[in-house]
Amino acid sequence: MGSEKITFFNKYRDDFILYALSLVLITLFLPINFNSIAINVFILSWLLQSNFIKKIRTIKISKSNWFLMGFFLLYLVGLLYTANSKEGLKYIVRILPFFLFPLILASSSITQLKKEKALLFFGYSGLVISLILFLISGYNYLHSRDINCFFYKEFTKLEELHPVYFGMYYVLSVVLVLKNIYKNNVKNKQVYMGILVAYSLVVLMLISSKIIILAALILGFYAIFRTKGLKAQKLILSILLIVTTSLAIVFFSVTKERFSDVLKPNLEIVFKDKYAYNENFSGLTLRLVFSRLAIKHLIEDNHFLLGVGTGDYKDYTNEFYVKHDLHRGKYLNYNLHNQYTQTFLSLGIFGLIYLFFMLGSFVKKSIIYEDPVFLSFAVIILLVFLTESVLQVHKGIVFFALLSSLFLINNKKMKNDSKKQG
Repeated sequence: MGSEKITFFNKYRDDFILYALSLVLITLFLPINFNSIAINVFILSWLLQSNFIKKIRTIKISKSNWFLMGFFLLYLVGLLYTANSKEGLKYIVRILPFFLFPLILASSSITQLKKEKALLFFGYSGLVISLILFLISGYNYLHSRDINCFFYKEFTKLEELHPVYFGMYYVLSVVLVLKNIYKNNVKNKQVYMGILVAYSLVVLMLISSKIIILAALILGFYAIFRTKGLKAQKLILSILLIVTTSLAIVFFSVTKERFSDVLKPNLEIVFKDKYAYNENFSGLTLRLVFSRLAIKHLIEDNHFLLGVGTGDYKDYTNEFYVKHDLHRGKYLNYNLHNQYTQTFLSLGIFGLIYLFFMLGSFVKKSIIYEDPVFLSFAVIILLVFLTESVLQVHKGIVFFALLSSLFLINNKKMKNDSKKQG
């Protein structure tokens, strides 16, 4: 009787950590407070799973966790030479997922099957939430008659989530669901996959994020050329993908307008020294200005090698924003909207090289493990890092740290298990 109770409790604990992990993934789509609560539940489920000595022994087996933990340690070292230690400590607390998630997942009993279940919860959640947002936008339109209710920030306003971040999550969720339909040989799977792709194209137009649409296109090309078939068929499908996406952009006027700054960029504005309060920046030129000025001042101030440290990034950027009159346009406290430049600012060339090495290893490992979802995640991250400082905000940090840990650790466990069985 006693042994049966222990067995039941152990099974309950294993299920608890699976659902806690799923909750963290699902609440990425929700306001930040929900996600923070889910993370605390996930940590609690890990603490209840087994004793600490067993956890320590388990984590020694896996080395993949050091990718993210090493990145966390670089920021910890950055505290040693930062002037604003208070801000630095705040940021260290914010990026604790880089340390905690690899630690938890490397020492828990989350198997490959459980990982796939949790990811599938995330995938279908993305579809459900996108539909809810669409219905709410329709309701708002009926009351306001403003078509903008359907687009960009208005579309994701309910979630308190920037459309680029929603787009990141959504594209990966679609990849997960498409893979599940294809792998399970669902009846009429081509029809279901076609409907999902068509629906997702509409959602991407509503999100209206250029970098997310580009990421989806690249993944679409990858899917076409990865599937079996004649070269002529693949070429026709690729042309169809380009034409359909282009027509969709033209059809949705708000999305078309957002693409205008890429088609006709005013690059002269990027190289000005002083900026007016009403400077006509586009999303592209503003990002280029931020990155150019950051690199320029890092080199001039001899911060090229180590950066300004973990806590000084905001003070330092505000300083050169004022110097170039960007504060007049109310850009004080803006991050650089480019994660590569942002990392270079805080950690210097050494930190930037480490980031490139880590991202490159993601692509390499995803190919070695033959994991299209992992590769899709890597492609999305590589592209979105060009336009957003993803690792400066909670939702970006959690998404990057948790998904990276899941893909790295569990794929390695799966590979090791298959070797043992062989």
